[in-house]
Amino acid sequence: MKKNLLLITESFPFDEAELGFLETEFQELTECFQVTVLTSSKKQTPVCTVPQDVAFYRFEDIRLDPLQLLGQVRHAEVRSEMHRLLPKVWRHATLRQLLDAVAFSARADKIAKQMCKIVEERNIQLIYTYWCTEATLAALRMKNKLPRQLKVVTRFHGYDLYNERRQSGRQPLRAYIAQNADRLFFACERARKYFLRCWPGEWEQRCRVAYLGSQPMPLKTQIHGERLIIASCSNMIPLKRIECIIQSLALLPDNVQAEWHHFGDGTSRQILEKLAKCLLQDKQNVSWHFWGAVAHANLVQRYAMLQPDVFLTTSSTEGGAPVSVQEAMAMGVPAIGTDVGGMAELIRDGVNGYLLPEDVSAQQVCDAIVRFARLKPVQRQAFSRAAVELWEKRFDARRCAAHFVEQMKGLEDGGKT
Repeated sequence: MKKNLLLITESFPFDEAELGFLETEFQELTECFQVTVLTSSKKQTPVCTVPQDVAFYRFEDIRLDPLQLLGQVRHAEVRSEMHRLLPKVWRHATLRQLLDAVAFSARADKIAKQMCKIVEERNIQLIYTYWCTEATLAALRMKNKLPRQLKVVTRFHGYDLYNERRQSGRQPLRAYIAQNADRLFFACERARKYFLRCWPGEWEQRCRVAYLGSQPMPLKTQIHGERLIIASCSNMIPLKRIECIIQSLALLPDNVQAEWHHFGDGTSRQILEKLAKCLLQDKQNVSWHFWGAVAHANLVQRYAMLQPDVFLTTSSTEGGAPVSVQEAMAMGVPAIGTDVGGMAELIRDGVNGYLLPEDVSAQQVCDAIVRFARLKPVQRQAFSRAAVELWEKRFDARRCAAHFVEQMKGLEDGGKT
């Protein structure tokens, strides 16, 4: 008989945002568990196939009032956080961290009330929060109060892991979460090590790497001659440093022909479009196209049509091994990328691409593009084969999902270790 699992998401399966990361894993989960989904999305129509026996709940309003904040001192984990921060509270940043932790705790209390009803109604035995958020804290508090056994696992990505990604400068109540969760999953080894460096403790054995993986892609069949086709895919936000790509293309020597296609949208789009026009419009050897936000199915079609020679990313941060790079490698497209997040677990320098420094310059990106452009066809083919082989071995979403679910099933009879 299937165990009952509560999956907590931001928008899946009602929005494209988490679809590419969760769809295969969700299919595997529904085969092995009776799944209930709690999500923030208010949309009604799923964007992927969902079994009829999956039940859905929506997060209720979690706006707070001052009394709810004052009441958080009753939680031992909040008092512990206050004890750590209060001696330094005269610092503005530390005060923000303290207030952030209290508000985080208060929102978790509100979520826990709704979650408790769902757990009882659906006889939930395992809770999986796809992001480490207030819902994770709520699940752990409930777990520690329930008279029956309840397992809780969570995943970490980027904004919920790295201290600098949180406005207050520190992720709240992570030690309590690590101490009480049955399993903590990370999207790459570097992320796991970062967490243990920031929050060391006896929970190291419960911290595991579980790659998200990506779907198979149509294999690349063409190697372009004179013109290098470059693809990139990311949100157009400052963290992704797309301006570095534009600046690097502006530095390309005239004898290197390049055609750049960027997929993705965001707050920096207008600025980047103006920058591209300013720096690239007079370069006869460079063309570019901003495609904007593209549904995943359309992205696959575009890749198949364009047959990119190389994938390029200059991001300043990654929560794991970026799925955008995985997808490129799945179709045999080598990658040039910065050594952030789990990129070094994807790019083997000089084998399936080029790994660049985290604080990369436009000239270094330009040099890598030129270096790749000047490879002989047989060398490019070797890079392409190596990219596919690595994807098949480590990043095939079907294998990744099966491995992840096996670890989840292993919690049913075992303990925390």
